[in-house]
Amino acid sequence: MKNFKKLALTCVCFFALFGATAQISTAPAIGDGTAGNAYQIATLNNFYWLSQTSAQWVANKYFIQTANIDATATSTWFSNGAGGYFGFPCIGGFSPAVGNLVQGSFAGVYDGQGYSISNLYINRTVEYVALFGYGNSATFKNINLVNPVVLVSGGTSSNYQGRAIFMAAGTAILDNVNIIGGSLTNTSWYGYCGTMLGRVGNVTVTNCTTSASLSINCSTGHYSGGFVGSPEGTGVFTNCSSTGNVITNGYYNGGFVGQISSTSNTFNRCYSTGNVTGVASLGGFTGVLYGGSITNCYATGNVTGNSSGGFSGYDLAANAVVTNCYSKGLVNGTSTGGFGSSAGANTFSNCFYDNQTSGTASAFGTGSNANVVGKTTVQMKTQSTYTTWDFIVETANGTNDYWFIDATYNAGYPSLTTNFRDWLGGTSTVWTNTANWRNGILPTATSIVRIISGASYLPA
Repeated sequence: MKNFKKLALTCVCFFALFGATAQISTAPAIGDGTAGNAYQIATLNNFYWLSQTSAQWVANKYFIQTANIDATATSTWFSNGAGGYFGFPCIGGFSPAVGNLVQGSFAGVYDGQGYSISNLYINRTVEYVALFGYGNSATFKNINLVNPVVLVSGGTSSNYQGRAIFMAAGTAILDNVNIIGGSLTNTSWYGYCGTMLGRVGNVTVTNCTTSASLSINCSTGHYSGGFVGSPEGTGVFTNCSSTGNVITNGYYNGGFVGQISSTSNTFNRCYSTGNVTGVASLGGFTGVLYGGSITNCYATGNVTGNSSGGFSGYDLAANAVVTNCYSKGLVNGTSTGGFGSSAGANTFSNCFYDNQTSGTASAFGTGSNANVVGKTTVQMKTQSTYTTWDFIVETANGTNDYWFIDATYNAGYPSLTTNFRDWLGGTSTVWTNTANWRNGILPTATSIVRIISGASYLPA
């Protein structure tokens, strides 16, 4: 009887251990992957199936998420043999194929339909680490990642590829992808990190937000940003934001983008509010200013590091065009400026910085530009300061209504109307039904919700 009890107890313990780390790949019960009959991802087991089935990662394969997915269990998936776990396998990428990671690239279409994936855990080594390791002209939309944790470690001097929470490298279209809370911690050899995107090629990114934090302690902790690390192809970013802090032990890092490394990069109506801390060449919005265009953007976070600026950091003298932008964060370090570390050969138009909250009377640590003007805090919060900007209450500068000022929002500084969410209420009273919102975009925790006159239903 004693031996039987001991055997039974052993079986129970084994089952408990196995149950805590088991993974089951379950194909979706509905769908065949075509545009009219997409695979329906309803459970964590379905999502794991996607990570293991590279034959379905090809172009013109469609996936829709049909329920919220709790991925808490992934924190105990795949022992790494050192007391920890590899967690969820990246979908695509070319990192070491351990912990059931399948190598390759994802070229399909994934529509989260506004549902969430919560508490995802990924702990991988070297390159292409993210939920989607490598995108190959992929399309992602209406996805909410809630409190994800991504850890990256290891590597040598040959490892230069991207790391991120959402997509590490490659090409893609992103629309309404949101990372809500969470963190990316990189202790590998190199940087190239962003919470949304790492080191990417051609990307078109619209209506995407991240509030995840970024922490880098690398051998060479460079080129990382709160939203994207290094966009190196034709990168178009519109109506996007990053509100998490960026802490690094390196250079060339920014609150939104690490380095604008291509003259084909454009940033329109984007902002960052997180603090940026590092060694040098840091910016509240971008760590490196190299060509491209930045229009109607702002940064409000504090910046700590030498040769840094409240908006932009290191200048590569490729004549970037910066229009209708501002910064207000405190800048700590030597050779710093309230707006940028260097004026360079860039073209600035109608840009401002707060010469009180920034702690400096100089727009740039090196050089000057008459089109970047320091204003007092009161002036920065006064609409008449921005004589050529398109605000919602004026028509002299256009009717696109990019900006607004409200004393109760954004501490009274100019804000972008990109954070408005319009309730149309044409279908039901259900808040989470995308059909009730203009362009199908659900509000985030920091959105300003407007009830549009004539809505058939009010939100429940």
